[in-house]
Amino acid sequence: MSAIPALKYGDFEAPKIIALTAINKPKVIKAGKPVIKKDSSNGGVPFFTNYRIDEGLPVNNIICSATDKSGNLWFGTGGGGVSRFDGKSFTNYSIAQGLSGNNVFCIMEDANRNIWIGTTSGLSKYDGYHFTNYSTMDGLASNFVTCILQESNRNIWFGTQDGGVSKFDGNTFTNYNTRQGLADNYVRCIKQDDKGNLWFGTDSGGVSKYDGSHFINYTKKQGLADNTVNCITEDNAQNLWFGTNSGASKYNGEVFTNFTTKQGLPNNSISCIIQDKDGMIWLASHSKEITKYDGVKFTNYTRTVSLTDFKVNSLI
Repeated sequence: MSAIPALKYGDFEAPKIIALTAINKPKVIKAGKPVIKKDSSNGGVPFFTNYRIDEGLPVNNIICSATDKSGNLWFGTGGGGVSRFDGKSFTNYSIAQGLSGNNVFCIMEDANRNIWIGTTSGLSKYDGYHFTNYSTMDGLASNFVTCILQESNRNIWFGTQDGGVSKFDGNTFTNYNTRQGLADNYVRCIKQDDKGNLWFGTDSGGVSKYDGSHFINYTKKQGLADNTVNCITEDNAQNLWFGTNSGASKYNGEVFTNFTTKQGLPNNSISCIIQDKDGMIWLASHSKEITKYDGVKFTNYTRTVSLTDFKVNSLI
């Protein structure tokens, strides 16, 4: 199916640009001493280091996280804007500095080292000096931006809560939704695989694969664990992992292998999945634990062992 005609700036208002000045300069807070949790099963070595408001975060509710090419950590919060941590200090940005909104659901650094921040009130691009803000007035599919990905050709994709996805080529937005074949207009996550296909995890329609011209949708009928897909990652063997509300699904391109509490997961509601440099798969749940999977068994970490809170929203 063909896409909706591209939405051009000429058809909409120009995006709003807000510069950082002495008046709205963000506050830099030297990080306080964090709470360090040790791994009792490994000789008591430090394992989790916990940071909260007392250490410099604007709020304790962290929704998303990302790293930039300078090694900074970025944290999107529920109500406090976005926080940058350089290893020593937190620098906090909010609507007072020009951010679109204080509820931040996604963060990504692009190839030009701009930081893109998706909020419930629109989209912000931060170049280190200015915030450039985009909304539906500029062609964005929806102001509630849930996920961001830059593909290999440098187009940037934005998933939204109710408008499908927007592709931005630097000048125009092209929007895709269920009319073009997307499984659902609430897009929770985006991933580009090793072959260049884009995968869109949705709220209730399963996952959509987009090859540049066609959408192919996968649901429980094809073997996916659940039609609510919260996260997607690709491992070193080019398997795709989908975190759902009913466990994790591993897809090898032909069949789905599903993991639930029956296989060792502590909880079936999976919020995020990553693979570390040693090849371990880490899964976090919406409610209780972080889990490490070594290909054979699951090792579960809970709040009583080392975590700072019951809900884990993001892993990097």
